[in-house]
Amino acid sequence: MQNIPRLIDANANRLLEALRVLEDTVRFLFDDKEVTGDFKALRHAVKGLKIDLEKKTGTLALYRDVDGDVGRDNQSSEMIRRDYRQIVAANMSRSKESLRVLEEYSKLYDERLADSFQRIRYKMYECEKRIETFIDRRTIRKEKGSVCEK
Repeated sequence: MQNIPRLIDANANRLLEALRVLEDTVRFLFDDKEVTGDFKALRHAVKGLKIDLEKKTGTLALYRDVDGDVGRDNQSSEMIRRDYRQIVAANMSRSKESLRVLEEYSKLYDERLADSFQRIRYKMYECEKRIETFIDRRTIRKEKGSVCEK
C-alpha cells in the first residue's frame, strides 16, 4: 500500500496535464467557449478530488520518486506528433486512462471519490465526441479548399 499514493500522484498529474492540453486546444484552435469551460471545470474538479485524496493519503508530492521511476525513460512514442489531431488523440487517451486508474485506486480510500472519477471519465467521453466533431468540421473545410484551416 505504500506506493499507491505514488501511483495516484502520477496519474493525477498526468490527468491534469492532459486536461490542460485539451483545454488550450479547444480554446485556441477551435475557439469554443463552452467546451473550453467544460475542460476547465473538469480540471478544477480533478484538483478538488486530488485534495480530497490527500486528506486520506497525506501530501501526494511526498511520494514522488522521479529519479527512481522505472518507466521514466520509456516514452519514445510521445516524442512524435505530426499534427494537432495526434496531440488531441494522445491527450484524450491519457486522460481517460488516468481517470480509470484513479477511479480504481481511490476505491481503497473512499468509494465516493471513485464515483466522482467515474463521472468525470464519462464526461470525457462526451467531450471527446465534441472534439472529434470540431476536427471533422476542420477536415471538411480544408478538403473544400478553404484558405485557412480554421
